[in-house]
Amino acid sequence: MNVLMINHHLFQEGDTYGLIYALQLSKALRVESPDYSKVYGLLYFNGEEFQSDTDYREKILRRLGYFSSFNLLDDRLKVVACFYSDSTPTLQIETRPFAFSVRLQVPCVHVTANKALFKSNPRLIALALTGAENDPSKAVKTLTRTLLEHEGLQPETSNSRLTAGPFSQRLNEELLRLVQGDEENRAERIDGVSYAYISKSTDYIVDCIRKKSFLAVASTLRQLVEHSTQEYEEANKAFLDEFMEGLVGKYVTDKRQEPRYAWQKFTSAEDKTGFLIILFWIRGAKQDEKAAIFMEGEGSVGKPQHHTNLTLYKYIRNLTQILGQELDRPFLFVPIGDELKELTREGETFGYTKGGKAHNLINFFKREPFAGRPMGAQMNFLLQLSKEFQVIQVGMRSGSMERLMYLGVPTIYFDRAGAVQGLAPPVGAERIKQLCGFKSGGPTKLMEYFDTCAQNLGKDAEAIEASGSSGFPLFFQVENKDTGFLRYSDIGPTWVAPEGGWTRDKHTGKWEQASWVRVPGTRLDNTIRGLLGVLNKGLKTDITLHEFNVFKAKLTQKNYLRQNLEASKKFLMLGGLNEAEEAKFSAMLWFMSVVYPRYSALFGEARTTRATLTLVDGMSRQAKTFSDFKKAQEEERNRKSLARAAKKGSGGPPLSSNSNDENK
Repeated sequence: MNVLMINHHLFQEGDTYGLIYALQLSKALRVESPDYSKVYGLLYFNGEEFQSDTDYREKILRRLGYFSSFNLLDDRLKVVACFYSDSTPTLQIETRPFAFSVRLQVPCVHVTANKALFKSNPRLIALALTGAENDPSKAVKTLTRTLLEHEGLQPETSNSRLTAGPFSQRLNEELLRLVQGDEENRAERIDGVSYAYISKSTDYIVDCIRKKSFLAVASTLRQLVEHSTQEYEEANKAFLDEFMEGLVGKYVTDKRQEPRYAWQKFTSAEDKTGFLIILFWIRGAKQDEKAAIFMEGEGSVGKPQHHTNLTLYKYIRNLTQILGQELDRPFLFVPIGDELKELTREGETFGYTKGGKAHNLINFFKREPFAGRPMGAQMNFLLQLSKEFQVIQVGMRSGSMERLMYLGVPTIYFDRAGAVQGLAPPVGAERIKQLCGFKSGGPTKLMEYFDTCAQNLGKDAEAIEASGSSGFPLFFQVENKDTGFLRYSDIGPTWVAPEGGWTRDKHTGKWEQASWVRVPGTRLDNTIRGLLGVLNKGLKTDITLHEFNVFKAKLTQKNYLRQNLEASKKFLMLGGLNEAEEAKFSAMLWFMSVVYPRYSALFGEARTTRATLTLVDGMSRQAKTFSDFKKAQEEERNRKSLARAAKKGSGGPPLSSNSNDENK
């Protein structure tokens, strides 16, 4: 029997939930491949920083808490503590306990590495030992050659794995000893170890869906999460009852006198189960990312394209309200996650902040009963919320959404998956897109998918498991540009410090702007200029940075978007979605609300709702049933086909429904 070790750096937040779920599924479903029988996590951290840096130690302990709260720390995780020394020629490997705290000591692979060679970086150690990192080939070749030269050995040019053979073999021996000592493996012989980058966790979950079905995967994970986090259930349910009572009560009070709102007829909080809750996940910018994008020279700026900007937030909220009114469905828009902040032209203060309040879930993790508790407490709450109410997730691609996504909660996420000339290539887009039941296509393909999906959801569990589904049926990606960069756009000029550095006011903490000088052509200038150029393509009127800043300033006014929707269209395309993606989003949200009762019944959570539809048809909106909408789409497709044929003079019949031209 062979085991697969998935590399993960404890300091790294992203992809953690995917690894947690992959490890749980490996234990519960026992899906195997020709190369391995069990999946493990191989967690790296800097042992020296852990012992000397309080902030680093707290982050590592918090990450370990994610895994321990799901009972994974003892039997499906192996830990590598990385140390650095000037006197160590290359790498030294041994296994001994590591004391994370007085109560927590874990058998751990200790690696001592040459400080100059490895630059105190655990990622380079992972590269040298396993070769399993993101795009590792060039770095591994260089590092392997250097290591072997230091050991007086010749690189094995025929070795396609590119890792330094002697060092990799030493790690294998230590891990085999650790794995064989696990209680669940003592009756079996572990023959070998292979390694993978953390994106393999998503591949493994996709494999489980193909072999066991989305229903088996989501149901199994729900049961595992609920069992692992049951100690938090009582407090979470009390919080949930109180929160929903206040949330629905606020909307009943604020909106029932306004006939334009679908939920005006709801007269008491007792009607709260009739709402369809749209959880809009806000992904904020980290401080180091905000700092990095303003600096010159090299250095990562993180992933600001994934951050939620004010325009997209208000745009989607408005679309949701309009769709709810037209469907006569009470869609309840609930922001969750980080605070939403937008920079003003001054650049040092925030002109708009959407913060946490009693009736939203922004910064909910800082409230009781979550503050100071492991990730399992949040997971239990989110699961209870999705079981008690009809919940749909919406937001930028984020690990926060993955927590519920893998549990089968309907999800629409925004991301750029395709290459765009003038913008940096997307990173990690295809990893999550594998889990979408609908991968890509135009409106015709989307409606065909709805047809097939609705039929499949009408089957019983056994039929679904036999159907060989390839993804979650109610999980969709909507294409957008790198709109997150626009959160940095309205600071105007780029300012950097003059020679000799800059100063910060010790009382306010702000940089002394008087000492700054204007430097055109910096990274921020080039990024914003390039982004505006890309996003302006295809628009009838080009949008300048100044015009967009004025629009964003007005957008902070209450109800501005609802009152000026058509006039704002060109700006919304820049900061939100184009018309085609808006139509897809509305269709996806409508479809989720229509099939929700059938879908939730598969998990034993029957709901009641009515199924009607309003979607964009040309420049007007008309109420339609699902079949009416498909019929209108087909008529429009035939009209265009006949027009093309007449223009060419062929007079031929309409194109078939799988026309490539239709689905571009």
